[in-house]
Amino acid sequence: MKSSYTNNNARRLVILGLFIALIIIQSWVPFLGFITIGPIAMTIIPITVILSTLWLGTRDGMILGLVFGLNSLVRAWLIGNPVERMIFTSPLVSVLPRILMPLLLGLCIKYILDRFSDSTKGAVAGFIGSILNTILVLGAIGIFKPTEYIGAIDGANVSQLWPILWGIVTANGIPEAILATIITPIIFIGVNRSRR
Repeated sequence: MKSSYTNNNARRLVILGLFIALIIIQSWVPFLGFITIGPIAMTIIPITVILSTLWLGTRDGMILGLVFGLNSLVRAWLIGNPVERMIFTSPLVSVLPRILMPLLLGLCIKYILDRFSDSTKGAVAGFIGSILNTILVLGAIGIFKPTEYIGAIDGANVSQLWPILWGIVTANGIPEAILATIITPIIFIGVNRSRR
């Protein structure tokens, strides 16, 4: 019994380590964590966090969210443009939303999605996780860095902040969520089949 627990724990740590390495690579190697299609720049790093939450559970998903957030913070500090540096060097914007996303997604999985098939669970988790990431990050900008963000937009004032942020949810968040809805179940089902 004890060796089974040790083997499962070692396996979990190896998979967690692989996910951490993948997020670091996606964060720092151009075009691996972000896909640009025309004017839309979509981040696919949340899909890695979503998959880790599906496979390893909420706690490990939150660890991956922390890694994602810390990489965002360091990237903004080292190579971000002036607006990114002003906004995303705050852990309340770059880190906190990335930890909250897998927490909320894990609750959805536990109480709602666990009764569904792998394909449905993967698709819905992909959509929910991606939308949560977008809304939580933009919400954090609106709450913690409103003047800095609106100050970077020519001719905008603070009263226009929330409509602008909701416009970004529509323009960027929805395509990201659709992409996550397609990619997440494909990977989730494929890896689950290979593990059987």
